[in-house]
Amino acid sequence: MSPLDIVTLDNLAQAIPKWSPDDENHLYAVVDMGSNGIRFSITSLAPPQTRLLAPIYSSRAGISLFDALQPSSTGELLFPQSTISSVSSTLAQFKELADLHHVPPSHVMVFATEAMRRAANSAAMLTAIAEATGGLRVQILEPSVETLFGAVMGSRSGLTDVSDGALFLDLGGGSVQITWVDTSLDDYEILAARAGNSMPFGAAKLTRVFREGDVGIQTTESDKLMVSMQAAFDNLCSQFPRLQKIREAYERGEDAKVNVYMCGGGCRGYGSMLMHNDEISPYPIPTVGSYTVTGASFKKVTEMRRINDTYEGKIPGLSKRRRQQFDAISAVMEAFSTAVPNIRHVTFCKGSNRDGALMMKLPRAIRESNPWM
Repeated sequence: MSPLDIVTLDNLAQAIPKWSPDDENHLYAVVDMGSNGIRFSITSLAPPQTRLLAPIYSSRAGISLFDALQPSSTGELLFPQSTISSVSSTLAQFKELADLHHVPPSHVMVFATEAMRRAANSAAMLTAIAEATGGLRVQILEPSVETLFGAVMGSRSGLTDVSDGALFLDLGGGSVQITWVDTSLDDYEILAARAGNSMPFGAAKLTRVFREGDVGIQTTESDKLMVSMQAAFDNLCSQFPRLQKIREAYERGEDAKVNVYMCGGGCRGYGSMLMHNDEISPYPIPTVGSYTVTGASFKKVTEMRRINDTYEGKIPGLSKRRRQQFDAISAVMEAFSTAVPNIRHVTFCKGSNRDGALMMKLPRAIRESNPWM
């Protein structure tokens, strides 16, 4: 692979060219090859509504790259040929759609994350995609860039500012990222991405452990998750004085709490379950984007598990697959609330890696502007 096939914080400016108001075409096609599914979108960055990231098209292919990984005789994780063929043909169809929308080839971006990083034959997948799409290149995000695009700027795409600081959590299929975002700091997004922690406890990965592992393995992985989440929070406290002061004040018995913003399919799934159980029922606008709960409500993990196990009807925002992963999702939420006991409010965000990548193309003045003004 060439150096730019792996997107790092150091080569970000070269890997993600900047948007210009003078561009002849402002349509962008973005593909996020996530571990739990592949998501496609076409977005308009045309002035003067650039900051709104106006959606033109959006879809999802239910191909779980993480579930597709199979161990070889040597123990390496591999994509089977059937998955490689399915993915490459699906991307070829989207490339045709992007062409029909007159998206310039230079405005088509394809990102891959945890599953592609883990696969020993990822090069075969990349080659098949390039051949099927006429040369489309896949950029593999290193964990810190995944934190930047998802937990930081993906969530941030629907917010004005977070000048008081907040924890941001992104739960995907293969990994979970946590960081602290304080928009009052210079270059806050890069600081947050570098300080963030990426842990291999995504919803798909943990679901496989809970489904296939014996009780001993399940207990070991759950313990690792708890320890990793606590270590991640400790690390953030050591790097951000404001967060450390809040923690110390809380430990002294003061009413010092932190706000939390969550994105990623796993977090939104948990938010959808909370909304289903909200005392306001039916919820007037049953979409999890911007849905906010108190820390006390968020911590009702056992109750949410019980509802998932016993409720037989359809829950808005929760697919059959997401409900099958709910034990894993709730395990991450439980580990987070144990590591961070002083949660004031949790807000669930609709932003994604795709939104975060587009945000990073924009000039800072536009990126930091209020999207509603």
